[in-house]
Parts: sequence; C-alpha cells; structure tokens
Amino acid sequence: MSVSAAPSIFDVFNARQLAPQEVAKLFVPSDHFEILAKPTHTLIVGPRGSGKTTLLKMLHPAALEAWQHPKAPQYRNQIEFAGVFVGTDINWKEQVKSLGDGRLDADSYRLFVRAAFTGQFLHSLLETMSYRAGRAGPPLEAPHRRILLTERGEADIARELIASWHIDRAIATFEGIQIA
Repeated sequence: MSVSAAPSIFDVFNARQLAPQEVAKLFVPSDHFEILAKPTHTLIVGPRGSGKTTLLKMLHPAALEAWQHPKAPQYRNQIEFAGVFVGTDINWKEQVKSLGDGRLDADSYRLFVRAAFTGQFLHSLLETMSYRAGRAGPPLEAPHRRILLTERGEADIARELIASWHIDRAIATFEGIQIA
C-alpha cells in the first residue's frame, strides 16, 4: 500500500528549483509574458514571489516545447530568440560572498565573483545551445526553432568556444565543454 501526502498550504512554489518543462506544465500567459515574448529589451522588476523567474524560464526552448496551452503555438511562432536562463539570486550571491569575502583582497574578490558568474552564464548558454541542437532529447510537445547540427558542426563550434573561452582540456562537444 502506498500513501501519498496531499499538498500542504505551507508548500512553497518557487520556479527557481523547477526545470523549464515543469514550469510549462502550469503556466498561463499574462500581459507581462506578451511583452516579454517580443524581441525588445525588457526590464523585469518585482518583489519575491511575483513570477519573474517563471516568466523568464518560459522563454527557455525546453519550456516552450513542453508547453501545452491553447496560446502556446502562437507564442512559439512569435518568439524568435533562444532564452538562456542563468540562475542567480541573493542566495547565490551570499554563497559566493562566503567563499571569498574577507579571505581575498578586493581585486581578487571581484575577479572571483566575475569568474563565478561568467562560469554560470557560459554553462547556461551551452545548455540552451545543446537543447536547440537536439542534444538534450526530442521536443516534448512541439519543436521550437531547433537547428540541424551535425556532429562535425558541433565539434567545429565547440573547438572555437574552447579556444575563445581559454579552456585547457575539453572534448569538442557542448557537453564536453560544460564538464570542463
């Protein structure tokens, strides 16, 4: 016999811990998403819990492909860019601060913070590139601007990234660079 607990009123919904596909399961578009889905510069400001992360995660190709809503095809057609979600928040900042603050001189600390953020950004960029190239699995609902990339094409791009990002050793694939 299996017993499952009903959701509690004390459960917290935070999109930060959810994969884009999970966010898409419950997403209902709003006027804010309509604005965000346009190819313009947008600044999103709001208090904790107001839905900023949810909106941004819905721009990731995995979320757009998994989204099953009557308006989903319209948005998939409208969004002409690839969303790269870089998960940073106050907790991340505090973790980085605890590793370097007070133990490093100011210049070294700034370099450490920049390197940590850059590493997180590049990892997220590679995740999106890999997804768009079909390396992360088939589309769940409808493909969103997938590209046809041969293994040789991926290797060529990967070698360029390895050289320009000054990575010492990596297998010439998107996943290989992420691991490196």
